Amino acid sequence: MRKKVVHHVHEAHKAHDVHDFPSLFCHPPPMAIFTITEIEAQIAAYKAALLAVAGGKSYRMANGATDRTWTSEDIAEIRKTLEWLDSERQKVIIGAGPQILVGRPRR
Repeated sequence: MRKKVVHHVHEAHKAHDVHDFPSLFCHPPPMAIFTITEIEAQIAAYKAALLAVAGGKSYRMANGATDRTWTSEDIAEIRKTLEWLDSERQKVIIGAGPQILVGRPRR
């Protein structure tokens, strides 16, 4: 005898007639904070800062509200910011929801 699987139908799905999936998979992924253009501009600025600072120079970054000068002591912070910006870029490009990896497990 087979078990009957029953999924809760979220109210938002009733309007869309989506009853096939558990509600977890029907919600859109969280939005990224910036657009891809904004993220790429920030990545370019932080890359320039990293290259200048790694070369022993200081780098001034100004954008309206903030004005910051980066020095060699800030390399770790610049790298951490670049990693975060890259993760934000990935959210925009591929989405932040569950990802499916197709492949065969290693034996």
